[in-house]
Amino acid sequence: MNPSDDGHVVRVPIPALTEERRRRKLLNNGGKQEDAMIAVRNIRHEAMDAIDKAKKTKKSVRMTRSASVDRLKMLCKGSYRYRGCLQSEGK
Repeated sequence: MNPSDDGHVVRVPIPALTEERRRRKLLNNGGKQEDAMIAVRNIRHEAMDAIDKAKKTKKSVRMTRSASVDRLKMLCKGSYRYRGCLQSEGK
């Protein structure tokens, strides 16, 4: 890469991706996406455990367990929906 400077703007020309490089990037992004989904799943499990523990100790009276679980599912569904959008863009 050879940056050029016209006094106001620095321009860095970036060559177009080759087909092979594009495929490698897609595979790499798929791996990162899977890692993110595992992280969301782990957070969901931790939150479910916290909800159950709060229910047993009766610390949380603001929401019922089912309302808490429904809210958690809605939040996780949003991340899965976002994942679907990313997959459709990648194709």
